[in-house]
Amino acid sequence: MQFSMNQRAHVQVNLGLVQLPGRDSIFNKTLGVNQNLVWDHNYSIPTSQSISQPYWLVSPKTEGMFVVNDQQLIGQPENDPAFTCKLNVTIENQLFEFQIPVQYKYVDPTKGEVYQPIAVVPGQEIKYDKELHLMNGEKSIPVNYQIINHLGQNESKSFLVSDPNVQLPTPASAVFQKTIQYDHISTITYFPTATTTLVKAQVNTKGKKIGYIDGAGDKIPEALVELGFSVTYLKPTDFVVEKLKSFDAIIVGIRAYNLYEYLTTDNEELNKYIEQGGNVIVQYIKSNQVGLQKIKVGPYPFIVNSGRRVTQENVPVTFALPQHAVLNTPNKITATDFENWVQERSTYQAENVDAHFEMPFTMSDKGEAPSNGSLLIAPYGKGNFVYLSLTLFRQLPAGNPGAFKLLANLIALPKH
Repeated sequence: MQFSMNQRAHVQVNLGLVQLPGRDSIFNKTLGVNQNLVWDHNYSIPTSQSISQPYWLVSPKTEGMFVVNDQQLIGQPENDPAFTCKLNVTIENQLFEFQIPVQYKYVDPTKGEVYQPIAVVPGQEIKYDKELHLMNGEKSIPVNYQIINHLGQNESKSFLVSDPNVQLPTPASAVFQKTIQYDHISTITYFPTATTTLVKAQVNTKGKKIGYIDGAGDKIPEALVELGFSVTYLKPTDFVVEKLKSFDAIIVGIRAYNLYEYLTTDNEELNKYIEQGGNVIVQYIKSNQVGLQKIKVGPYPFIVNSGRRVTQENVPVTFALPQHAVLNTPNKITATDFENWVQERSTYQAENVDAHFEMPFTMSDKGEAPSNGSLLIAPYGKGNFVYLSLTLFRQLPAGNPGAFKLLANLIALPKH
């Protein structure tokens, strides 16, 4: 680490004690104007040092609540810095004491000098190759993970799993690093327990090739791979029906229509793809605008109501069209498939829906009027258009078998 100090004013400044981790030094030096005083110091972090982790993430959380054992930390916006520098400075015969966090500084080509908290990481991390493994009727599947050794060589491990309830062979204390990084906040590093979700389910599929349009970020592509589909990420230049028709279905990521104007501009190309036999599945849209213009999505009109949601994940779901293909082919969907959902059932539902749309589900939060805008399906030409506000993007990473079955059925909607 490096300590650097510069006295930029024409006043008398004397630097006394400087205390860095593992070392103190008394300089007793009068600083010249605009002259850097630099002190380099090497420091080995002791193995007893706590790893960097927000205090509210140290203990496993309960449903809807973080667990903080030290109540005096409550209200503190972030952790104390891992390391601090203490110094005494006398300015015009007045003693001042400062305590400054030791930070990591780097130079970004566009942002200039950037300061971030120092993260103390464990000597060893465990990282599974996949966050979720779907055991789709198979007797056993390989599970791979990496042992990341920050003090030595890394290792790759693999084992076969036939029981989804098997005890994972990694140590109970094994963790892996995750980072939350945005321009408007300091970088947050945390270390959840290293694990992978094992899901045993029989999911029948139809088709092989999926085109995917990335949105604001979800893990639908990973779920598609687990189901056995090949996934191709589509670019604006791919929006030509001759290219699109090679896919069994095209899935649009969450809020993509609010992010990319080209989806509105090229909406007719997607409609041509549907007309010739393709299935397009559009995940939820947050508003009816992209930039300053109204979005165009699908072959028939509807609008999205950002206030119409089903936030209670355990409320009953009524099957309004029990004979519809989406509930029967190639997987039978029952009330059991809506058990153990997480966080919510549906978000940003559709309303003012064109008569061409079929709406298989009715649901609502307790005390609210029933709504059927969580799933819209419209046959168009030989194919189908789907607006999906059901939160499959949450249920699939959580390992909900019913979500995998419903996604497979949407992809397999029959040709006309």
